[in-house]
Amino acid sequence: MRSPQQMTGNVNVLDAVVIGAGWAGLGVSYWLARRGLRHSVLERGRGRTQRWDSFRMNAPNVQTVMPGDCYDGPNPSGALTRDQFVSLLEDFARRNGSRSNRILR
Repeated sequence: MRSPQQMTGNVNVLDAVVIGAGWAGLGVSYWLARRGLRHSVLERGRGRTQRWDSFRMNAPNVQTVMPGDCYDGPNPSGALTRDQFVSLLEDFARRNGSRSNRILR
């Protein structure tokens, strides 16, 4: 299967656009980058911080990892808070060069 770049000959054409820079969107971005596909991640202006103060992940910390990562913290049975979850996403995006460069309003 040919990529959009190969079909059009235009190097400015993206292979994919990912909607949302949450857990799933950043995971998809990770695998697209590993496959060498040009893509962009779109996110609402404050999407990561617009979560309830009482937010808790419903999976244990040991299972709350991003692609290519492994849990190495002190509380494998605990649950991430909102701020910890946002930090996890931002750290992953920074380390993996995820391009959340477009803002949806």
